[in-house]
Amino acid sequence: EQGKVLALVGPSGAGKTTLFELLQRFYDPQQGQVLFGGEDIRQFDPNELRRQMALVPQQPALFSHDVFHNIRYGN
Repeated sequence: EQGKVLALVGPSGAGKTTLFELLQRFYDPQQGQVLFGGEDIRQFDPNELRRQMALVPQQPALFSHDVFHNIRYGN
C-alpha cells in the first residue's frame, strides 16, 4: 500500500540484508524475480527505489561529538 511503513526484522543470518540489497537493486536475483505491485523490480529506476527506502542499522553509529552534531549528521 502506498505510504505504508514496512520493517524487516529477524535473527542474524535470516537474509534481511540480502533482501534489502535486492529491493534497492544493488544486484538483481540470479533466479526468479522480485515484484513490486506485480511489476518486476528490474523495470524500476534503482535511484528512485533507493530514494523510497531507509536503513536503520542494528548498531547505530555515534560520533565522539555532542548530540547536536550526531543528529545533524543524519539530516
